Amino acid sequence: MKKIKCVVIVFLVGLGIISVWSQFYAEEITKSVNVIYFFPRDGYQNGQVGGEGQSLRNWFYYWKEGNVVSDLSQFEYKNMADYGEYNPNTGKLYVGNAVPASDIYSVTFKNQYYKTFLTSGPDGITNSSAIEDDVQLIPIGKGKPNSTAITAGADGKIDTTTLSGDDTVIGNAITTGPDGICQTTKAGDDVQVIAVGNGEPNSIIITAGSDNFLHSNKVGDDVLDLSNAIVVNHSINFSGIDCCAEACVHELKHKELYNMPGTDSDGDHIPDSYELSSSYHLDPNKSDTYDCAGTIGYGTDNEFLARMAEKTPGPRDASKDWSDTNGKNW
Repeated sequence: MKKIKCVVIVFLVGLGIISVWSQFYAEEITKSVNVIYFFPRDGYQNGQVGGEGQSLRNWFYYWKEGNVVSDLSQFEYKNMADYGEYNPNTGKLYVGNAVPASDIYSVTFKNQYYKTFLTSGPDGITNSSAIEDDVQLIPIGKGKPNSTAITAGADGKIDTTTLSGDDTVIGNAITTGPDGICQTTKAGDDVQVIAVGNGEPNSIIITAGSDNFLHSNKVGDDVLDLSNAIVVNHSINFSGIDCCAEACVHELKHKELYNMPGTDSDGDHIPDSYELSSSYHLDPNKSDTYDCAGTIGYGTDNEFLARMAEKTPGPRDASKDWSDTNGKNW
């Protein structure tokens, strides 16, 4: 039996040389040995410097050079806390230090303008004016006509006989009359349904016109009613290379939208024609159709569409992911 000494040398670019010594007792060597190395995800052992003059994190270098996350080929690394960034002035795309960790959130967006309407609010009196092609159902200063203002009490009959203004008796009740405002005070055990000086609360006062978008702004205690609004529930739960791919597709959507030609009436860097054809019914005259500012704290329709793009991250190859944290092969 021959004694054969076998030296296995593994060379990893930027990580130095690792030597593994083994002894075999055989006439001849017929076995191959696979050596697996997991790189420190957030380290800098790759030794490379990016275009911004910053040392590259291991995750960025190996995921990009190894084509682990396909879209990463279009990005540069930036030493920042955020996930990513698109700079429209330079056309450059960046990913930051949040990318290899995780992105987990759920949010509900509501379309503020498509087929929504305004109501009169708690006092029941219109304060808002219809603009553009919106339809004014109740004039300013008025309430919903002929709303029930006073009803009979336990005795089943109307005790109130002195009416004020244009209030009207209809059957066994007193209504607000044509002006929609209660001006009569109840008597006996009658029930005051609408307070004197008010109209029927939350009456519909303005609706969208032929374009289906509400353009009018609410005034006073009038209310934007979203009961018929389009609702988009958006949930994301990605980590590691999946989170990286999600961040990439988000920023790529920003770049796509910023570079689309065409008239942009509301300044959200999306052409009007694109917004009008969107299945999300984006308002070409309102930059924040889904109230990103109120829902996630910032953004316009551009950010909303980038968020929607997150649902379908680009290609990634799990078999090549040798990260020591959230790695697919760890």
